[in-house]
Amino acid sequence: MIKYDLVLFDLDGTISETGKGVEHCIKCTLDELGIPYPPQEMFRTFIGPPLKSSLLKCGILPENIDNAIRIYREYYTECLENFCEPYDGVKETIVYLHNKGVRMAVATSKRQDLAIKLLKHIGLYKYFDFIAGSGENNINQTKTDVIRYAIEKMGIIQNTKNKNIVLIGDTKFDAEGAINTGCDFIGVLYGYGSIQEMQYCGFDTFVENMRDLKDILLN
Repeated sequence: MIKYDLVLFDLDGTISETGKGVEHCIKCTLDELGIPYPPQEMFRTFIGPPLKSSLLKCGILPENIDNAIRIYREYYTECLENFCEPYDGVKETIVYLHNKGVRMAVATSKRQDLAIKLLKHIGLYKYFDFIAGSGENNINQTKTDVIRYAIEKMGIIQNTKNKNIVLIGDTKFDAEGAINTGCDFIGVLYGYGSIQEMQYCGFDTFVENMRDLKDILLN
């Protein structure tokens, strides 16, 4: 039996390993703007939150942020396919759930057109019913916004008491988005976040590998 009416997946750190690409493009952006790199350990924290907040942490002034985002996206669009690959077990699990009739969508802070391009590149686009991402002009800038957008477009009547929608993600930003939208949450432990941060949000279901989702989502 399918446990949820809708399963939402985060993208970076959950479906695809994209950290090297994000780091590369942020460094290229900072080089072009003449700004020194932040400490190396900070780059891992840039996977998950909206791009704007990550660039601001690098020392880019608010009045220059729109130009920095434009530069970053130019680099990212060019090199996207060179720095992304699905995690172990992801493709077989997504295909399996799709064949079992599970309704699935992606909810990502990545720009929507880039998310679609990435998913097509790794061969998973056709298995999702909808791809929800951020947009221009401050549309869907937070994870909460993106989740609500996905639910709306999927036409699901949400039951926040019985948690008929679940988000699969890897960071506290995903967990916080689930809380804000009344969704259930399952954390993956191979991504960029920590189990402690996700547990702090009140969730206790986690998987070491995407394959482990099969038994949870089909009970």
